Amino acid sequence: MPPEADAPPCPRRTFGETGVFLSAFTFGTMRLAERGFDEAGAADFAAWLFDRGVTSFHVSHEYESHPLACAAIRGLRRRRPGARIEIVAKLASPHFDQTAFDADRARGIVEDLRRDLEAERIDVVQWMARHTPNEDAPRLAILERDAGAMEATWAALKAQGKVGALSVFPYSDAFLRAALDYPWIDGVVSYLNFQETEAAPYLDRLAAEGRGFCAIRPLNAGKLAADAEAAIAFPLLHPATASVILTASSRERAATALRAVAGAHADAAAFHAALRPA
Repeated sequence: MPPEADAPPCPRRTFGETGVFLSAFTFGTMRLAERGFDEAGAADFAAWLFDRGVTSFHVSHEYESHPLACAAIRGLRRRRPGARIEIVAKLASPHFDQTAFDADRARGIVEDLRRDLEAERIDVVQWMARHTPNEDAPRLAILERDAGAMEATWAALKAQGKVGALSVFPYSDAFLRAALDYPWIDGVVSYLNFQETEAAPYLDRLAAEGRGFCAIRPLNAGKLAADAEAAIAFPLLHPATASVILTASSRERAATALRAVAGAHADAAAFHAALRPA
């Protein structure tokens, strides 16, 4: 029996109290183009994941792989008509060359993603405030000055059913602390693994406030591959974590992730006990 045959179904979790549900394993498409897939092969792999409960996909219009990811998700829709598919998408506004929040840019990217992915909504937006230079002081000033425009833009997109929840990718601890003072931010998408634990102190607060969390890079770019199942399960021990975002290059590696997420039961005490010294 091939290793991928031993792949339990992927559970689903809620992203805080937003009403958005994700599969506990979100397939990350960043490196999809590097895996040797053509469009049909990528769609077949997406369908294999979907049949095992992986309904959530992480995308970015900035990735080199984005055209292939869009083709794979459209292909999945053809193979599984009416399939429930969730999209977690990166979106930056302001961008590096801007000094203010650009509502037109944000709305335009959402519309482009909806069209290219044939999606009614972007379930979780992973919003970033960029700036050149990439320093906290100017980004914090933009957040404070433009918070009203940001809130209005995201509220309108939610009301129109085009966005399900707004999360922040914070870049820094200072920006995360400031962002969480705004109730219109529904959660956080950020790095969390045994070696990158900067987000860990915020998870209890997120859970208490009904906000969600998605963990990026649970294997820390392969550095934790030798302990893959434990590493993938670790972020999901906390009740705030809705999903781990992970790229898998083969069915065998995807099956490892599925075993990990299926065995991870939310328990905040277990999460804190599992934290390892940096």
